[in-house]
Amino acid sequence: MSTGARILSQQLAHTGTQESSQTLANQAVISHAPQNPRVLAQDIQRALTSSGMFYESHLEQFATGKLSLTSLLQEPQNQPGVAAESLINKQLAVLENQRFQWQGEIWPGQKMDWQVQLQEEAVREDQHGADQPTAEEAPVSSTLKLDLPSLGKISAHITLQEGRLRVRMAAVASDAANRMQAELSSLAQALTSHGQALDALAVVREE
Repeated sequence: MSTGARILSQQLAHTGTQESSQTLANQAVISHAPQNPRVLAQDIQRALTSSGMFYESHLEQFATGKLSLTSLLQEPQNQPGVAAESLINKQLAVLENQRFQWQGEIWPGQKMDWQVQLQEEAVREDQHGADQPTAEEAPVSSTLKLDLPSLGKISAHITLQEGRLRVRMAAVASDAANRMQAELSSLAQALTSHGQALDALAVVREE
């Protein structure tokens, strides 16, 4: 094995024994606009794409003129004092598990646990070659966990496949679940009015 291959092998073995290496602990607040859904969504997207987990693909985009140098320089790999080994561990964990885990403040004082995962569906016996689902067709799921001042502990599990959305929200407190249930129709209308195809939307009580 080459030196580079040995380093990658050692790092990959290290990720298997270090659960914390799979979670990106963000030190900065993601957004200062919690009341503006559009801005908040953009800030969350920026936190994911600029986390350093996708640096090599961004280098390719920069080389082909699809990404600016300014955007590239904002990633952790180009910041002083960043531990390269830690970043490699996290990148390998994402690659191995097809799962991105994040913890930090989504806005000042509000922490969030966030996971994004590419799900691998079992291929049916009658699926062969070009008929098998591609990576673009595989469902992507996202789970958010928050402890909000007025609703308490809540979570949202979101699945997106071929442009269609399924959302399942859960609340620990019964009054919080009831309040969320009362607003479901408004949420569904907001999603569909922006062109989002919606397959399922539900609220449940979580013990």
